[in-house]
Formats: sequence, structure tokens, C-alpha cells
Amino acid sequence: MRCNAHRLGSTILLVACASGLQAATVGVEHGVRLVQEDHRLPSGTVVRTGIGRIEVDTVRLRQRTGLAAGYLNMATSQGWVVRNLPVMAPEVLPYSKVTSRFTLGVGSGTTVASLPAAIDYGAAPLTAYAGSPVAQAVRQRTTTQSGGGGPTTAPPAPPDLTGISFDPAGANDVVVQFDHPNIEAANNQCVPMSVANSLQFLKNTTGLSLPHAHKAGLRESAEPGDDSLVGKIETAMNRTVVDRDNGEYTLFADGLAGKLRYLAGNGLASRVAVTHWGSISTSDVSVSVGGTAMRSTFRGRSINFDQVMEAMREGQNCEVDYVWPDGGHAVDLVAIGKTRGRPWIMHSSDVDQASDEEGGGPAGSVFEYLGTPDANGDVALSGSTRRAVMVICEKVLPEPAAVIVDERIDPAGHACCTQPPPGGMTVSRSGDRLTFSGAASWLPMTGTIGTDGRYTVESSTTVAGFPNVKTRFTGTLAAGVYTGTVAIGASGELPQGQPISYRVRVTEPSVATQPAMRVNGYRQSVAIPGGEMIQMSISMRAGALAGRRGDWWLAAYAGGQWYSYDLASASWRPGLAATYTGPLVDIPYFALPAADGLPPGIYDLYFGFDDVGNGTLDPSVVYEKTSLVVRP
Repeated sequence: MRCNAHRLGSTILLVACASGLQAATVGVEHGVRLVQEDHRLPSGTVVRTGIGRIEVDTVRLRQRTGLAAGYLNMATSQGWVVRNLPVMAPEVLPYSKVTSRFTLGVGSGTTVASLPAAIDYGAAPLTAYAGSPVAQAVRQRTTTQSGGGGPTTAPPAPPDLTGISFDPAGANDVVVQFDHPNIEAANNQCVPMSVANSLQFLKNTTGLSLPHAHKAGLRESAEPGDDSLVGKIETAMNRTVVDRDNGEYTLFADGLAGKLRYLAGNGLASRVAVTHWGSISTSDVSVSVGGTAMRSTFRGRSINFDQVMEAMREGQNCEVDYVWPDGGHAVDLVAIGKTRGRPWIMHSSDVDQASDEEGGGPAGSVFEYLGTPDANGDVALSGSTRRAVMVICEKVLPEPAAVIVDERIDPAGHACCTQPPPGGMTVSRSGDRLTFSGAASWLPMTGTIGTDGRYTVESSTTVAGFPNVKTRFTGTLAAGVYTGTVAIGASGELPQGQPISYRVRVTEPSVATQPAMRVNGYRQSVAIPGGEMIQMSISMRAGALAGRRGDWWLAAYAGGQWYSYDLASASWRPGLAATYTGPLVDIPYFALPAADGLPPGIYDLYFGFDDVGNGTLDPSVVYEKTSLVVRP
């Protein structure tokens, strides 16, 4: 049996154990359901398709089987139709649902109410699967996915996984990003909503400041008062909108240009860098708003998902635009990986844009295997007619660190002709690698920093017309301040063989304390149908308050009553009381016990910290609120 303990200070909050169960036959009672997709087209026509979908409530599956992580496989008369669908431990992937499409083996217009299928959940990925089929109920589910790349006139073809194979010696790898939102989109709004979701992810994970709130949009073109993030973005994309039910599709090239236009027009050009791959825009794309330029750098016509994986590993957000012969859609990537060498992606979007209750949130997480790029560099998704034609990634650039010069040492009189340290530098660290960048001819400087905080970084550049001038910055990092000496001409490259030196202090921007309150993997707001299991989780970035003693708060407000989470009993108690009093520390992830059968209603959940350890809620509290709506 494998157990993982999570701590808050010296108090154990949770001990989670997973049994050594190797395989189990699963079904509805384990949170696994099968549906048949009915595609609603923009014309209003609803097409019953041959596309099936397996929907997995990962919270219930883990609870009922005792296996915290593993792989789902399904076989029907069509063969091995669901292949190694990963179910990850909640501390790896917090989203409570994962879905994957498969072929039902029927033509359009045929209703499938029951399907003989074998469904297996085991600890290890397989290279082949058949199983013993039993009758599985199949429900009909309406989906509306359109609005990207051109008009949608017909659904895509069902997936075909016959070409998806696995190397027994192939490597497994996974990159998962927490805290992607998935807000209900309006009809045909997938392109601006994928960008809005991605920018809110960057705000959630880096503290990027956005001037507009991420919420469901109204009617931006007809009602200029709509200040939603998605509304402002679709305006920047020149999307024509009448109301939530009636709006035009967005060409992917217009979507990229509109994203850049939004960033440039809202003071974000210096904070966000954008890159793209694919056959839609095969060169750099630039826009200018009010004299502010913004550019997306072209990375290649063929989408290189290994590069996309590395971008996501370093915290970049990536969106995927895909098309099929009769339509297109835009999604936000939440995970990417390889199973026994076979690459895959997991993406999020509103899969029923015609409804304001269905298709968003957890329901929109979809898993896809990737095929081999075609002659255009486009990549087939799940062996279907859907092809990824563009990937767009963006990363947040660090805020400049403030530079203070305490002393200049210039025995040879070089101050006339050399640039002094700029007022701000960008500091980046990766492991023991340290880089300072900024507006001076002798920057950037790169080197190493030790565990004791001592560092040395150097550059060799042309300074005052002299080539190969070495600049060295040595010193010590303590409490977020790099204190040391910058020597320009450190090895005697300047006239008279003497350097010009500056004693400086480089102060990194303080990191804000950031609590995170999640329900089924989502922050700020989430809606789920009644009867679905609920997994609450929290995390904390201590930031500038690290080590400060105070009160931790984990509270809920529902039905006019306050409740507080009690550590000793691992349960909710009536009233408002501090959950714990002690120093503020980082918590990467902590899951509360899963809940089942929560009555319909609105539940406001709060997690935070105040820096006065008196058991009383003080004005200094820093908190996050997440609203859960449980639908009837």
C-alpha cells in the first residue's frame, strides 16, 4: 500500500493511501458513463452521430476502486476503442472529470441505447486489450462545438485509433497545469474564450494583473457595457455579436491578431510573450495599438509538441486551434504527455456552447492521442478528421528587479563612455543557473548561484567600442536582494587595464501571498450537476509573508450559515473559527475528504490567512473565494 502525507506546519492534514490493486472491471457505479454525441450545428440542426464518449468521474472512480491512479481501456465490437486513458492522482491532475471520444460503429441518425463493452481500470498502460464485454447503458448528450476557423456545417467523423500503438519500452511523461478555468462560452465564442481562459490561468498561477474580470460575456458589440474579459477579447478580434445565441465564428488568424491587440491595448505588451506554430500563420505576426507593438514569434509550420510540452513545463499557457472538413474549434491545453512513447494532450473548452449550464467546467476536459504531422505539419487528433492547425503559447515575463547603485569606483575615468547599471534588471533562475538582463551593452550576464546564496555571473560583449570586454557581477543573495559588485572590464580589457565597478543592490519584486481554493479542480467558480462527487482542495504560496505566525481559515457559507473546517475531526463544524494557528508556509496541494450527495444550492468557500495569531478574523486576512453551484 502506498501512502502520501501532507502537512500544514507540524500538523498532519491528510494521509492518502492507494492500494496495490492492479486491475478492475468498472462501470456506472464506479463513475464511468458512456454517451452518444448529438451535434447541434449553428443552423439549429441536431445530428445524432456515430461518436461515443466515455465520461469518467475520477473522484468516484478512485474512491470505489481504491486505485489512486491508473489507465482506463475499453473494447467493443469495433475493437480497442479507448486506449490507456490516464486517470492521474488528484495531486497530479486535480480536475474531477476526464472524457475521451470513441467510435460507436454506427452511421449518423442511428440511436445507440446500449453497447456491449469491456471496461477495465488498471495500474499500468497496456499494449493490447480485449476483455469480456457486458451491456453498458448509453445516454444521448448534446454538444455544440463551433466558431473557429470558419463556418461549421457538419460534425467531424468518429475517432479511429487503429493507428495508435504503444512501444513497450517507450517512456511515460506528463506535464499538468493546475488552475485552468473553463467558463461557459456563448455560441461560436470558442476562439475568444480559449484566450480568456488562458489569460486567467496566467493570472491564477503568476499573479499577472488583468484589467477585466473573467466571467460569462454578455453582448459586447450591442452592449458596450460588457466589461468581461472574453467580451473585450472578442471585440479585439473584430467578432460580430448580437447576443449569446447569435455571434459569428472567428478565423484563427484573426484570433491570434486579436489576442495581440488585446495585450497591446491593455498594458500587457511588456509582461506577456507570445509564440505560435502551425499552418495558419506561417510568419511572425505583429500588431500595434496606440504606438504599442505586440508580436507573436513563429516557431515552425509543423507543430512540435515536444516543444509545446517544454513550454507548458515552464508554466506557459498554450491553446490549440483545430479543424475538420466542415468546421473548427479552439481549446485550452491543461495537460500534455506521453504514454509508452505515444504523445497525447488534454484540453478544456465549453463542449456545449448552446447551453449556459452544460459543457463548461469539469465536463469540458477532453483527452486526445496525437498522430503524425501531415505534409502541412497539421496533426490528427485521436485518428479522426480533426487536425490541429495552430498552437499558440504565451508566457509571463518577470517584473524588473529594482537596481540601486551605492558606490561607483572608476580610477581610470571610464564613466564617460560606459553605461552604468540600469534602474531595473530582469532576474531569472533555473536550478543553479542565474541570469541578469536589461538595457546595457554589457547585459545579459549568466552564471551560477550556490545554495549559500553566493553567485557569479559574467558576459563578454563590446563596450565603448572595445570588443570582448568581460563584465562580472559577484555577490550574495539574501532576503530577495542581490548585493555585490559589477565590474566592467573585469579582466583589464578597457584602457589602462582597470575596470569601472559599481557596488549595487538588486531587489527582486516581492511575491504576493496567494491562497487557492478549488472545487473539483476549479477556482473562483464552478457548477456541477447534483449527484456528482465533490473534491475540495487548497494550496498556498506564502510569498512575502512566509514564516509569519497567524490564523489559517477554511470556511464555507451556505443557507445563511457559516461553517469552518475542523482539523481534528476532518469535518465541517457550524460557526466561524480559525482552522489552524501557526506560521505561514507553502502548501503545493492539500485535498479535503471527498463529499457525495451535496444538496442543490450555492456554496461559497473561503481559504485564507491573517497575520495575527489570535483565533479571530482580522482585517489583514488574505483569502480566495470560490463559489460552487450544485444544480438539481
